[in-house]
Amino acid sequence: MALKIFKTAKKLIFTSREGLRSASDNGGYVAFVEQALADPAVFAQFKQSPVYQQILEHTSETQARQYLEIIAAQTPQFQTLWDKFGINDLVGGANVLRFSEYCRLSPSTLRYVKVASDLVHLFGDSLRGAHVAEIGVGYGGQRLVLDQLFPFKSYDMFDLPAVLGLVSKYLESHLLQSCYQTKTLNSHDGAKAYDLVISNYAFSELPTVVQRAYMEKVLKQSARGYMTMNSGTPDSLYAAERMSLDEIRSIIPNTRVLAENPLSYPGNYLLVWG
Repeated sequence: MALKIFKTAKKLIFTSREGLRSASDNGGYVAFVEQALADPAVFAQFKQSPVYQQILEHTSETQARQYLEIIAAQTPQFQTLWDKFGINDLVGGANVLRFSEYCRLSPSTLRYVKVASDLVHLFGDSLRGAHVAEIGVGYGGQRLVLDQLFPFKSYDMFDLPAVLGLVSKYLESHLLQSCYQTKTLNSHDGAKAYDLVISNYAFSELPTVVQRAYMEKVLKQSARGYMTMNSGTPDSLYAAERMSLDEIRSIIPNTRVLAENPLSYPGNYLLVWG
């Protein structure tokens, strides 16, 4: 794939003012997303961009094989669904690898399938017809993989405005079995009750003031939660200027701390409730 289609952004683009920015709101990420929205050639290969891969699409083959072992052990029924999960590799220039005779997927898609496997393992079939919120949605890959398993009643996707544009462009390249809505935190009134909230690193990479706003508007309104965390403890990658694990657990007291398996970075963990 010719990387020359990815032009260096003329300027960095930040969505939020300093103090409200997540770790991904680094200037280069949003600038590239806007390129992908404006240029069909860039969108067609956006998953190959070095700038984009700093934030997403950087799962290694080694990690993917570990995910595959966990998926096979806790949700063996997924072994007949590889072709369905492969829908996530049809758009965007995914790096597809062959892992077995029947499993030919990108490592990042296997990461999304592993999260889906965890959700089935933890919550079973109760997610069918659920109201779901996802905080930090990338291009919508987790949503697309989960759509192969569950007809949700609603699925609200929270992220930066430009990123939500990419999500809509990506998901509208497919046919879904259930609906979704894209939202910023400011556009959400906090009145909706959810059956599940998902966040893979995104919540934990927000500054404290934004985390607390999500806590009030989304997390406290959700009966269940599944969040991969890289902040909140002294051993976390983001140990400062984030809500502590103790503070989170004081607000949502029924949370469980589980090991991230496989461990993608020292100090990471899963935060689960419901």
